[in-house]
Amino acid sequence: MVKVGTFLFSLRALSVSRTTAYQGMIDIKDRVRNVFRLRKTFGDDGLSRENNLDVVRLILAISVIVSHAFPLTGNENSEPVFAFTSGRVDIGKLAVDAFFVISGFLISNSWIRGRGWWDFWRKRGARIYPAFLAALLLSILVVAPLGGAEFPVFLSKWDTWQQVLCPLLFGEINTLQGVFETNSKPGILNGSLWTIRFEVFCYLLVAVIGLLGFFKHRMVVFCTYICALLFYRFNPQAIVLSYFGSLYELPRLLAYFFGGAAIYIWRHRIPRSIALFSCCAALLYLSRGHSIGLLWPLLFPYCVMYLGLSRKLSAFAVLAGIDISYGVYLYAWPIQQLLVGRFQMLSPIVNAIVAIPLSCFAGFLSWHSLEKHFLKMAKNGSNLSA
Repeated sequence: MVKVGTFLFSLRALSVSRTTAYQGMIDIKDRVRNVFRLRKTFGDDGLSRENNLDVVRLILAISVIVSHAFPLTGNENSEPVFAFTSGRVDIGKLAVDAFFVISGFLISNSWIRGRGWWDFWRKRGARIYPAFLAALLLSILVVAPLGGAEFPVFLSKWDTWQQVLCPLLFGEINTLQGVFETNSKPGILNGSLWTIRFEVFCYLLVAVIGLLGFFKHRMVVFCTYICALLFYRFNPQAIVLSYFGSLYELPRLLAYFFGGAAIYIWRHRIPRSIALFSCCAALLYLSRGHSIGLLWPLLFPYCVMYLGLSRKLSAFAVLAGIDISYGVYLYAWPIQQLLVGRFQMLSPIVNAIVAIPLSCFAGFLSWHSLEKHFLKMAKNGSNLSA
C-alpha cells in the first residue's frame, strides 16, 4: 500500500509539474505575442489616405526627369547614380522600380477590395488609358511637328500611327524618321511610355491570380514573388517577341511589382521599423559597386513602402487628393526633347530645372481636365453596379 501511495503521489506531482510547465509556455507565448503587437506593422493604419504615396510618386516622376536630362543632352555617363554605381543602375531605373513596387501594393488592394474582374478592369482602364492615349496623340499632333516632322505628310504615313496603336496594344515603341534628328535620342517622341505595357501586363497577372482565388492564400502570393525573383535571377535576355519586343526589362519589373504585392498581402505581419529600414538602406548602399543580383528586389520594396506608408508630409498637404505624377511622367520626355531640339538646352541641370515645372504644369492639366473625371466615372460605375 505504501508503494502504491508513493506511485500515485509521484504521478500527481508529475501532472502538476507538467501543467505548470504548460502554463509557463503559454505565458511565454503571450508575452512574445504582446511584444510583436507593440511593433507597428504596415497594416496597422489600414489603407488610410494619410500617407506619402502621392508625394513619393511625384518625387519619383521628377527623379525620372532628372535622370533623362543626362542622356537627352548627350551626357549619359555623367548621370550621378549611373556613375556612382559604375553603370549598373541610374536614377530613372530606381524610380521606375519604385513605381512598380507601389503599383503592386495598390493594385493588389484594388483587386481584393473590388467587385470582380469587370470592376477591376474598368478602374484600371480609367486610370491608365485616357491620359495615355492623350499623351500619344499630343506627341503625334503637336510634339512631332515641333520636333521637325514634315506636316501634314507626316500624318499620312502608317509608321506615324503605329506609334499610337502599338503602345495601346502592348506593342513596342519604335523611332520615327524626321523627328528630333539632331538630338542625342533621335526619332524618339516619348521614350517614357515603354513601361506602360509592362504595367498592364502586371495587371493581367493580378487578375489571373485573383480569378483563381489565390489572393486568399498568403503563401501562394509569396511563392509568386519567389518565382518572379527567380525569373529575374535567370533573366531571359535573349527572348525577343516579334510584336512585343524584348523581354529584357520584364523579369525585373515583375520582381518589384510582386514585391509590393507581397508586402500588401503580408502587411499585418511585416513590422514597420526604422531600424529595419535603416539596415535595408545600408545594405543597398553597400551593394552599389557590386552585382545587384537578388538583393535589390528583396530589400528595395520594403524601403519604398516604408517611406510611402509613413504619415503625409505636412509641406505637401496641398497635394491631398491630387495625383499629378502620372501626367508628369507622360509628358516630361517630349518636353525635354523639345528643350534640346528647339532651345538647345544641352546642360542636363538647366534642362531638368526648366522641364520640372513645365512637366508638373502638364501633369496638373492632365489630372484636372482628364484623369480625375474618368476615375470619378469609373467609381460611380462601381457604385451603380453594386
